Amino acid sequence: AAAEAVAAAEAVACGGGSSLWTGDDGLVSCRYASATHVGGSGHDAAKENQDATFVASCGGGTLVWGVLDGHGPENGRIASWAGAAALKEYFLGNVAALEEEPEEAMTSAFKAAHDGIGAALRAKYGPGNSAEDGYLLGADGEPIDGGTTATVAALVRGHVLVVANVGDSDALLGGFLPDGAIGFEQLSTDHTPTSPEEVARLDEAMAAARCVYDTGCEEEEPIDVFRRGAGGEWELDPDSLARVDEIGLGFKTVREDRPTTMMLMPSETGFPQQSLAVTRALGDHFFQQHGATWEPSVASLDLFDVAGQLEQVVLLLGSDGLWDVWDYTDVLDFAISAVSDAQTEAAVARSVGGVVEATRERSQEYFGEAADNIAAILVSFDITPTSSGRRSTR
Repeated sequence: AAAEAVAAAEAVACGGGSSLWTGDDGLVSCRYASATHVGGSGHDAAKENQDATFVASCGGGTLVWGVLDGHGPENGRIASWAGAAALKEYFLGNVAALEEEPEEAMTSAFKAAHDGIGAALRAKYGPGNSAEDGYLLGADGEPIDGGTTATVAALVRGHVLVVANVGDSDALLGGFLPDGAIGFEQLSTDHTPTSPEEVARLDEAMAAARCVYDTGCEEEEPIDVFRRGAGGEWELDPDSLARVDEIGLGFKTVREDRPTTMMLMPSETGFPQQSLAVTRALGDHFFQQHGATWEPSVASLDLFDVAGQLEQVVLLLGSDGLWDVWDYTDVLDFAISAVSDAQTEAAVARSVGGVVEATRERSQEYFGEAADNIAAILVSFDITPTSSGRRSTR
């Protein structure tokens, strides 16, 4: 049943398309395309692509794009595809709610996706394996899990961009500043153990999870990322930083982010030690009992407010397999330059395909066949506010 759910969900995969909206405030048109790759050379038949994308064309100038990055060796693909299918179904069935109360609708959509993943896992393992708290237990009596990050961007009423996310799949809105430099805004929120806001949330919830550096050594005492500052605030622990330097812990990204994890200790849960690289996710039902949450962060902006600040505006959504090997300005420059001369769906498709291929080459150089899956959606906007009649992006 789970295999059938994945196969059916693949029908929601995002291809390419375009949209044109006109209203009292002006005109917004966009062209979009997606691309994905399993990572590495692509020739490892045993390697699974757990990334998923979707698009929901809701009519009336409302479009929704999403990127999901599954995790868990047994259930990551089920989680990402079931989540994508549930998100698309929700948005297509609740267009009025999305247009009238977009932030509330985003939260409801993420809850529907979280529940959809639970249903897909129960279909695979059987409802009889559920523990009292709702997570599943395997034949060995240990928790069965699997989940996914999700970053979803909705273009509402033609010109309002609403972004919701859990985990570390990013969304950037960027373009050229008047001086020719790249300007951008990160529309997604960091939900990893390196976020002081997330460790404060976990502390307030009295969660059992610890935010620690991922040293890959279970025998070593976990190294906490944060400590309490003099004023009670959470701050990076300098002693921990010195310790990870001493043991030679490298960086996870080219932006020099350290690998970290949310760790559950056996003394707290009664189960063997478990780890999760993000603090919010869809699925991961066992971790949801110990501090993780499916509830997204939501942000919004009006594209007409961007029109006077940036030229050639693009929206780029991607899994961490994309973002880990790029500086933000470099990948935006790559994407924008590839569509600047030809505003067609084909040009956008070539651009996002080029971004994914360049990412694959970088990742393979760094990580070989262990390189992460890659998924990206690129949206190129053309914004013309009525007040000025000035075209901000081609």
